[in-house]
Amino acid sequence: MDTSARVLDVAVDRLEPGAVRLTVILAKGIGVPDQTLIDLVRAKVSPETVRPLNDTVLVEAVIKITYSIDAVIYVGGGPDQKVVRDARRKVLDGVVAKSRRLRASTPRSAIERTLHASSSGVTGIDLATPVDYMCDLREFT
Repeated sequence: MDTSARVLDVAVDRLEPGAVRLTVILAKGIGVPDQTLIDLVRAKVSPETVRPLNDTVLVEAVIKITYSIDAVIYVGGGPDQKVVRDARRKVLDGVVAKSRRLRASTPRSAIERTLHASSSGVTGIDLATPVDYMCDLREFT
């Protein structure tokens, strides 16, 4: 969407005949746009020259699903546990950031795979949370 570089993605769905809903997610920050950006997007897509005839366009903010990752990481002999933990956390933060899209979540299996990567020094993990959650069209984790 060329309205703003702050927009990462837009989902489109039809609520009923004549009503189109756009859901907007931000590229930075917490992902949820403020009212100013919602109004800017609405102004861009509402004129009759850009929207389908007779359609009402609704613009809404994305819904952020909050979760936490609770894991115990077991480290074998050799590398310092804090160094290994910090390295795994940095990689995990990158995996979570890449999954930041509408209708996207970070699967539990991706978290496990990231924490227990081969040659990372990790010998095992116990992942208590999160459970797998499937986001709908208007959500992200």
